[in-house]
Amino acid sequence: MMRSGTICLPMLLGALLVGLPLWSQDVEEFPVASGPLEFGEQPWIQGNVVVWQRYPGDNPVFDPAMIQSRNIGVPGSPVIRVAPYPPGLVGVLLSETHLFWGTYTVYARPFEDVALGRISPAVEVAHDMVPRAATRAYVFFGGAVEDVSPDVRRGYFAKALADLTNPAPEAVKLVAVLHGSPRMSRMVAASEKYFVWADRDPDVPQEPWKIYAKRTEDLFTPGAEFLALDSKLASGLGIYLDLHDSILVCQAYLDPTKAALAQIYLLDIDKGGEPICLAAFEDRSVHLTWPAVSSEYAVWVGSRDIIKGAWGVRLEDGRPVGESFLISSPGGAWITIDRNIAVWHGAVFVDNTPVESGIIAAELPLPGAQDVGDVNQDGRVNLTDAVIVLDYLFRGGAQPRRRLADVSLSGHIDVMDAVQILQHLFTGEPLPAG
Repeated sequence: MMRSGTICLPMLLGALLVGLPLWSQDVEEFPVASGPLEFGEQPWIQGNVVVWQRYPGDNPVFDPAMIQSRNIGVPGSPVIRVAPYPPGLVGVLLSETHLFWGTYTVYARPFEDVALGRISPAVEVAHDMVPRAATRAYVFFGGAVEDVSPDVRRGYFAKALADLTNPAPEAVKLVAVLHGSPRMSRMVAASEKYFVWADRDPDVPQEPWKIYAKRTEDLFTPGAEFLALDSKLASGLGIYLDLHDSILVCQAYLDPTKAALAQIYLLDIDKGGEPICLAAFEDRSVHLTWPAVSSEYAVWVGSRDIIKGAWGVRLEDGRPVGESFLISSPGGAWITIDRNIAVWHGAVFVDNTPVESGIIAAELPLPGAQDVGDVNQDGRVNLTDAVIVLDYLFRGGAQPRRRLADVSLSGHIDVMDAVQILQHLFTGEPLPAG
């Protein structure tokens, strides 16, 4: 488990963001991959698979900029070089079915190949567009709009995954026109229920960003969009948002008594009602950004100057439960989450000095989890899981994830965890439920 050396910056951040508790001791934080400063950025996670954009090494010819991946469900799994792609460019998107990338020509590779480290041929799926969101049925792009109206130049499009390799232009269909000029890439999200995006009228001074939604059954019906939330935030760059099912999280400025430039809100689009504030501060120097949401947690980043920290709150039935808590040591930029595993890019600190940077993950508490003992996450508990624990303890093998390997619930990995796995296999003794 990683806590970044002897740092005290997490406590400093906690002091800066008054009113929020420090990190939960139940959070297991560990590096996915690390290297020199400016190692990588913009990670995504689906299941146990993490992808990110890596900066080139000292010799860009032999160590070029790449999209890389790693399956963190397998102890000691290698980092895989997926495809050449410069960091800093938008257009990388990991979904349940595919990895998409590209800013002009968009490519795709099946998720299964990425998860298994198979470098299968990349398929061209679109041109002159950028992938922005995806579901199990569609991939959504941003691109130029022609012949709509003289004051509308861009929009969002969708292509059915069933037609992914269809090169016909009509396979890509217009979903929504875009009037504003967003400069951030996480202003669009999609679920099996909704497609959501932020837009504004650029001709109105200080016009706030509004979040619109379309139901998936009405994706290609002109005028079917509706206003989901007026953020009342007039940021020149745009606002960050994310969506899971019908649960929307976003930056907004709905409480004018708070001086901070942005607050973090949650809204259940299905149920409507008033948005729920997840984080807000009187201190104008505190910046809240990069909200993300899964079935289990909402997460975001709080920062002041160069100090950043990722925060989270547990969700039940789409509503926050309990207090938010710090889930990361310094860092947290571009946080994303799937179920209860969050990933971000940040620095590794020793004595308050950044010594390297990398892609970092945190496994958040998951009450009632049924996969304790399945150390290698292959879907079953068997002898291999006990062997991995023993190999880690006595032969210097790869460290497994604590939540999976701490079968005895002692708070750390020891020989009793392997013993309990063996007792379960040979005597039928039940394993705990997390």
